[in-house]
Amino acid sequence: MKIIQSFAQFDEGSYYTKNQKNRKDTTYLNFYSMLLSVLTLQKYYGKVTMYCNQKAHDSFIKYLPYHEIKIVENKNPFHYWSYYKVDIIKLQRAKFIHVDPDVFIFDDLFSKFMETEKFDVIIQDTIPKNLNPIRGEMREIRRYLESIGDIHYKYCDGRAFSNGVVGMTIDIKKKFVSMCEVLKNGFDTGKMNVNPDVVAMIAEELALYLVVMREDSNCYEILPYDEVLKDGSRETANKRKFTHMWGNTKFNPQYIEAMKLRIKKDFPDYTNLLGVYEKEVMSEVTM
Repeated sequence: MKIIQSFAQFDEGSYYTKNQKNRKDTTYLNFYSMLLSVLTLQKYYGKVTMYCNQKAHDSFIKYLPYHEIKIVENKNPFHYWSYYKVDIIKLQRAKFIHVDPDVFIFDDLFSKFMETEKFDVIIQDTIPKNLNPIRGEMREIRRYLESIGDIHYKYCDGRAFSNGVVGMTIDIKKKFVSMCEVLKNGFDTGKMNVNPDVVAMIAEELALYLVVMREDSNCYEILPYDEVLKDGSRETANKRKFTHMWGNTKFNPQYIEAMKLRIKKDFPDYTNLLGVYEKEVMSEVTM
């Protein structure tokens, strides 16, 4: 089964720093989280394929030890900052797992999905209603879907998936991509009046949730929902040896140092990549 990652570099920089005053383009700092991410994936599953646009490749991805790098240009505007993932999922022709390049696994977390036909979908976790960042938009989303005769409106219960890890069969993939396009079209045409800051999450993470609920698909959660409700997502992730560098944490100097130390400790053969990157890239951008 194919393990894939994706990243599109925007001219506007990172979505996670867009509201910061006097912000700098921190794209080059993605190198550290991506390096640790791909190394942990390769430890358990071997080959990993990266899909990226040419700008991202030339900026820093060319320094990373992917088995394969495929260039796919990004046609999405900045407010669809995560929709490139959907574009890449659309290209897949067999069952796959997509892992965000700021996700680290420190145990074999995917085999239950990879080695059985029991599950149709794998996700990071289900976001409870009270913690869902798009919960305030749910009534409008439901209204829009009902107005166009899309039966998925019945499954707008306030929850959504967190797709730091997401994989699926090809049958579910087709339905997922179709649902993404329905939600995206609602915003693009003005028929769905939602906050532009969350439209990317609606068009990706909610889309899969609605499809899985309607299809009654067997879904494997990396972070089980009952444990998240009981202990919270952070504690559940710690117990499962799973880390997702949320938001702009991956750009924090303290965490960057921690990632570098982990790479040096767990993957000493790749320590040289840190030196090469910092000499050829970091020395230029931090001058």
